[in-house]
Amino acid sequence: MSSRQQRQRWRDPSATTGYYNAPEQYPVFNLKRVRVRDGANYLTTFTGRSPDEPSVLGEALLDVYKPLLRRQIPEIVDVWLPPEACSYRIAVISIAKKYAGQARRVMMGFWSLLPQFSMTKMVVVVDDDIDIRSWPDVMWAVATRMDPSRDLMQVDRTPIDQLDFASPVAGLGGKVGFDATRKIGCETSREWGKELRMSAPIEEQVSQRWNEFFLQTSAQGQQ
Repeated sequence: MSSRQQRQRWRDPSATTGYYNAPEQYPVFNLKRVRVRDGANYLTTFTGRSPDEPSVLGEALLDVYKPLLRRQIPEIVDVWLPPEACSYRIAVISIAKKYAGQARRVMMGFWSLLPQFSMTKMVVVVDDDIDIRSWPDVMWAVATRMDPSRDLMQVDRTPIDQLDFASPVAGLGGKVGFDATRKIGCETSREWGKELRMSAPIEEQVSQRWNEFFLQTSAQGQQ
């Protein structure tokens, strides 16, 4: 038996994403001594399908990571790691787009910047007019600003979470980027659509008279 095999033992199934993983062999951690004060509290956490404690911790840590991201990739406006995606396996990024191919550059930069981000399997990049924490907004951008044959970037055999049993082999898997930004310059040969939006005065007028129109109609319907 090699020294490497001697340093590994079977570990019980872990449950960090809402699933139990199969038992695996992992390196043994040898603890020689622990010093504990009287009345000490043992800090632990529970894991499972989000929302769970790691998803809350992930949201807090994201605020720490944002300045690092913006320092290296200044066009990033905001980043969101949806808790439903285990807090790190999907990222939604909004950028201030200025040139063709910029969304792909952001994807590659994000995956390369920090080791934790190399575990993110899917990155969705949108324009800065999209609320990245609103799935209706994000899905609208994906449905109307991207074409699957042009705006998907796929990479295979990249570092991935060891506990991600969906990957083809342990520790190596694919990544996909969705460019859901408006296409500019040489990214398209077609005239881009203009967003349908009411002017601010009209929105304010409708809001002010909303109850006048609809509460009255509702009351008449109940008579």
